[in-house]
Amino acid sequence: MISRSTRTLLVALAIGLAFSATTSQADAGNTTCQLRRPVCNRVYVIRGAAGWWPKIHTMIDRLKRAGYEPDVYLFAQVNHAVDNLIERRRCGEEAGPVRIIGYSLGGHGAYNMAMQLKPYGICVDRLLLIECFSNPTITSNVRCCLNIYETRSTDNWLIFRGTPVQRESCRTHLVNLNVATHPGWRKQRDCNHFTMADSDRVQN
Repeated sequence: MISRSTRTLLVALAIGLAFSATTSQADAGNTTCQLRRPVCNRVYVIRGAAGWWPKIHTMIDRLKRAGYEPDVYLFAQVNHAVDNLIERRRCGEEAGPVRIIGYSLGGHGAYNMAMQLKPYGICVDRLLLIECFSNPTITSNVRCCLNIYETRSTDNWLIFRGTPVQRESCRTHLVNLNVATHPGWRKQRDCNHFTMADSDRVQN
C-alpha cells in the first residue's frame, strides 16, 4: 500500500506538472507575437480604384532599394490595413514611424487610414497623397503630409482629379504641391491623373 505521505506527494507532483504544462501552453500562445523581430521600416501603400497603378512595381522597387518594406493594399482593404497595423504594433511585430502612401482613390484611403488610427493614439509620421480627389482635412495625428496634385479644367468632376487638402492642426507640416503652378514642375506636363503616380519625379 502507498502511505498517506507518499500519496500526498504524488498528488502535489501531478498538480505541479499540470500547472507547468498549462503555463507553457499559455506562454507558447503569447510568443507568436514576441518571437518575430519588429519591422521598423514598413510603408503602407494604397492603390487607386480597382487597383489602378500601372507602374506600382517601380515604386515598390524604389522603396525596397531605399530600405523600406512596402505593404500594398487595395482601397477596399483599408480597414484590413488598419487592423493589421494596430495588431502588429500591439504584438511588437512593428515599430518605428508610420508611413502611408496613397494614389487617387487610394489617396482618400490613405487619409482615411490615418484618420482611423487617431483614436488609438497612433501618429502617422509621413503621409504622401498623389492625386487625392476628395479635399480631405488631414487629422492632427499626422506629422507631415505631402499632397501632389494638378489643377485642370475638368476639376468640376468629382473623380479623376487632384485637389488640395487642409489640415486639422497647425502642428501638421502640410505641403500642397500643385504640378500645374509649381516652378519646378510646370515643364513636367506629360502627367495626368492616370499617370501621375508613375512619374519618375513623383516616385523619387
